[in-house]
Amino acid sequence: MRPPVLRALLWGGVIAGPLFVAAFVIEGATRAGYDALRHPVSSLALGEYGWTQDLNFIVAGLLTLGFAVALWRELRGGGSGTAGQVRRGATWGPILIGVWAVHLITVGFFVTDPVSGYPRGTPDRLTGYATTHGAIHDLAAIPGFLCLGAAFLVFAVRFARQRAFGRAAYSVITFVVFVTAFMLANAAFGQTEGLVRYGGLFQRIAVVTGWLWLTLLAAHRISGKVGNTLRALGWRRDRGRRTAVPRVERMKWIGKTTAVGLAAAMVLTGALPVFAAPDTERGQVVSVTRLGTLSARQVAAALKGDQGGAWDTRKVRYGVETYRVVYRTVDASGRRTTASGLVALPRNGERRLRAVSFTHGTELFKGDAPSTTKEVWGRAPALTYASAGMAAVAPDYLGLGKGPGPHPWMDVPSETTASLDMLRAARRFASESGRQLRREVLVTGFSQGASAALGLARALQTGTDPWFRLGAVAPVSGAYAFRDTELPALLKGRTDTKAGVIYAALTFVAFNRLHHLYDSPSEVFRAPYDRRMEKLLDGSHTGLEVVKGTPNTIDALLTPRGRAALAHPTGRLADALRVVDGVCAWKPKAPIRLYVAKGDEQAVSANSPRCRAMLRAHGATAPLVDLGTPEYGGSRHLGSQQAATAALVRWFTSLP
Repeated sequence: MRPPVLRALLWGGVIAGPLFVAAFVIEGATRAGYDALRHPVSSLALGEYGWTQDLNFIVAGLLTLGFAVALWRELRGGGSGTAGQVRRGATWGPILIGVWAVHLITVGFFVTDPVSGYPRGTPDRLTGYATTHGAIHDLAAIPGFLCLGAAFLVFAVRFARQRAFGRAAYSVITFVVFVTAFMLANAAFGQTEGLVRYGGLFQRIAVVTGWLWLTLLAAHRISGKVGNTLRALGWRRDRGRRTAVPRVERMKWIGKTTAVGLAAAMVLTGALPVFAAPDTERGQVVSVTRLGTLSARQVAAALKGDQGGAWDTRKVRYGVETYRVVYRTVDASGRRTTASGLVALPRNGERRLRAVSFTHGTELFKGDAPSTTKEVWGRAPALTYASAGMAAVAPDYLGLGKGPGPHPWMDVPSETTASLDMLRAARRFASESGRQLRREVLVTGFSQGASAALGLARALQTGTDPWFRLGAVAPVSGAYAFRDTELPALLKGRTDTKAGVIYAALTFVAFNRLHHLYDSPSEVFRAPYDRRMEKLLDGSHTGLEVVKGTPNTIDALLTPRGRAALAHPTGRLADALRVVDGVCAWKPKAPIRLYVAKGDEQAVSANSPRCRAMLRAHGATAPLVDLGTPEYGGSRHLGSQQAATAALVRWFTSLP
């Protein structure tokens, strides 16, 4: 009769394998960016929820260590057969299994380094160990796997001596499969061409095959010494005599056992896509591309060297790493789509980072969005905030950057969802990189992005996302009163003439895509622009091409009907503009400032007082911050973004 403690330890050997495998199957199926076919089980210990895999390693290791101790006691305590037969493998078998167990506990405390591109944004292979933990992890894994493989052979010899040929053969086959899969996995994680994408599969075959053998061994020790177990494994009792099962039956049993083992490994591995949640969650990361790494000096040099005008670099403290993140979101109609954006992280060693969401101004060309532009202008705010120690998150919006389809210009609802989902994606990416974005988000945006910023701020305040909250909001030079202030200024020539032409064209083309304002472009555009405007504003043409392809005056662009529609909006256009002009109709509970430049030639300065008045009507106090008359490339509107960025980085870094 076994002592209860010994029996419990043996049951631990039965439970350890299935528990370990089930845990990593579930983790791998629900972890963003993780590919079970490509990435090792150990990589699940990286990121925000990596502790679950650490715990999985440790629990499995402790259960297996207990089983090894019980096995030592059982095997060295005697059993059926001669004393010599019983003691063969009784020492080294449990010791080798014990080393496997200690290895599991060790890797649970020492996390692996990234490999094969997980977490996203990390290289496929590090040139050296990034951390001491990673080095210890790999050092522990080598004897762990080797000793488990050796245990298969030790027990194969023991079983053969006991004339349990079925178990002996199964142990040898397990050894061959285990070692072969282990070697292929190592080659794949070493980035061997042709094997890289299957490294996780090979490792899972090795791991599940090994655990299956250990589970069956433990189950056999519990089930009994002879009787049913011996008969199942190749022997039976016939009238008091032990008689060998015919070779054909033994071979059938060996084949079945091997098939069951391999099938279990393959089914558990192949089941991952079945159990995985559909990759359609908003904010789910689709891909990450590392764009560059800059030292603090290089950041300052880039900002100072902008041909349009030097940016303020007094708050540059750290180097910056920049990434393009493609993520899942919804389009203006609520259908699933993808969008992209820029994430800039400081190289300051801080794990918890305050996030700044920056929503950019109007861009006509997909390639001019923050994550795809080569110009300093589009990246400068993100570089400024990140080099000051914050995580900068800059969505490209729908249809810009790497996003499919046309861009729904000035559609605040879709700008809000794209910006919020970009924050979610940035948080996921940051956690996979060992960083965490704090709950309070500092929200800012310029021009078109000023309205988007207010839309995002309102969504954060109302708890649209369970994690993020509004920390502060500071829109810059927005067209907050588009119908009653901006459009009249365009039509009366109080804005830059060419900018007015382009904004008028965008209003019709972009809004028509969503709200069906006309049946034919000729209803609102004069010839020849009626045949070219929709294509010219499809995002595939550069700003210079758009400037060259449009007339110099609004009267040359619009038909009388088109002009009248902008002067006195009705119907669908009026409804759409009502949404645009509602961005200030709420009460922010977080600090808010409105930044404005005198004599803005695009978003006329009168927009900001109108926004402040609307905020005040809802009980909020929003001071206007006068930026003076800054210029960037001869534009006061663009200059306001540059001046505001310098002021905002000082304000944001001063907030508690």
